This record gives sequence, structure tokens and C-alpha cells, in this order.
Amino acid sequence: LGVAGMQTSAVANTHLAHQYSQAALLAQSIAENLRANPTAVAAGLYQHSAGSSIPPASKNCAASVCTPPELALWNLATWNAYLTGSNEAQKVSSEEHNAPGLASAKLSIICQESCDAHSIQLITVYWDARRNGATGIACDPSSLSDLICFRLAYAP
Repeated sequence: LGVAGMQTSAVANTHLAHQYSQAALLAQSIAENLRANPTAVAAGLYQHSAGSSIPPASKNCAASVCTPPELALWNLATWNAYLTGSNEAQKVSSEEHNAPGLASAKLSIICQESCDAHSIQLITVYWDARRNGATGIACDPSSLSDLICFRLAYAP
């Protein structure tokens, strides 16, 4: 029974490590988008709070040339479609998007202080790793009502 308990614990911890890896890849992906579109970053067009909706992109920037604001919206919509697995609902591209396995995932991108071209952007990926219906975004790992978080600071 002891070995079976250890194996169950090992599988659960391996799954959590996989989720953190997926969150890190997603955060890095959005940081690359920020790096590629400094005009929109300086204008605050990537700012997004957890839980707020991301509107569908009006233009597919993979297939045509976009302005910095169009590219920012397309980046966020594409990222959200990938995260939620709702490619068709977001109408962002024809490629397949597979959800990374992060239950009830959310994204926030905020400036740590005042927002300008040189501000540090804090990218946070939230998800319900425990699958207990948590919704809190305080990132307190000891709170069962808070989502698990991965944070990445992006400096232009």
C-alpha cells in the first residue's frame, strides 16, 4: 500500500510539473509576441486582466499584413484560442489549436508600475490545477480557492 501511495503521488506531481511547463511555454509565447510588436506594447494594447474577455481578432495576421493594434488583438485572440481550444469561436486562423491541458486557464498582462515603452510587463498564466472549481487570482498556493499561477516578467 505504501508503494501504491508513493506511485499515486509521483503521478500527480509529474502532472503538475507538466502543467507548469505548459504555462511557462505559453507565457514565453506571449512574451515573444510583445517583443515583436513594441509599438503596441508602448501603447498598452497588450494589457489584459485575468478573467476579462478577449474579443475575436478582426484580421488574420498570419495571412495578411496588420497594423500594430491589429497584430496585438490577433496575438491575444490566437493565444486565447490556443489556451481554450476554441479556434473556431475566435476565428483567428485555419491551423489546429490544441488546448494545453490547463483547466479553467486565464491570462493577465499588466505593467508593474506606469505603462510606457520601457515598463516591465508581468505575464501571468492562471489555471485550476486541483480541478476543484477555484477562481481566485491571488496566486496563494496554500489557498484551495486560488488558481495556480505561473508568472513571467517581460522587460522590453
